[in-house]
Amino acid sequence: MHRKSVLHILNGRLSKKPRTSNRGKSYDPILEYAVQKIAKSLDYTCAERLKPNLVWMAELLQSHGELQLDDDLKEKRTTIGVSTIKRLVKNSEHRLDKIAFRKAPSKPNSQLKAKIPIKIIPGDICVPGHFEVDTVHHCGDNAQGIYIYTLQLLEVVSGWSEFVPVYGNSFAVMKDGFNYLLAELPFPVLEFHPGNGAEFINKLLLKH
Repeated sequence: MHRKSVLHILNGRLSKKPRTSNRGKSYDPILEYAVQKIAKSLDYTCAERLKPNLVWMAELLQSHGELQLDDDLKEKRTTIGVSTIKRLVKNSEHRLDKIAFRKAPSKPNSQLKAKIPIKIIPGDICVPGHFEVDTVHHCGDNAQGIYIYTLQLLEVVSGWSEFVPVYGNSFAVMKDGFNYLLAELPFPVLEFHPGNGAEFINKLLLKH
């Protein structure tokens, strides 16, 4: 901790000082609707990634007649905070209950995850080989039992995509799926950025 922070804690009170008055809303319903519209258009990505994309996405939606932006609204898009975005999207009446707001990567919660470096792929890389990896569940509304998954590799520089259906998400089928996809790639893999599901984060697949 910074020494000023330590001094502040030592000289201050341990309990949080109660607020004497409630803070009023800083953003009007027009901005709230705009943020919710943009969040839906970007498939409810996490608020941390949604914030830097508010400006260009709002202008794109405006060009298609989906939003009406005035000067005041344009300025507020650049000053709105991440916590406010989370609150506005969470309170959206138009969201489906089954769609959960995606969270930013959290701290590793297991010894295995703690050994895996977590980072965001830079936006200025020019060498292909950086793959996002995830599975699509073809289970309908019920995720119980064994069903078909689509295992997909997406290379972020070139946009190259490979995918294969697998039955279940056990190590045996995931290994076969990866081997099939790796044989189809036209360039070597430099790094994988998988989802944090157990089908990816397990000792057998990491060893393979």
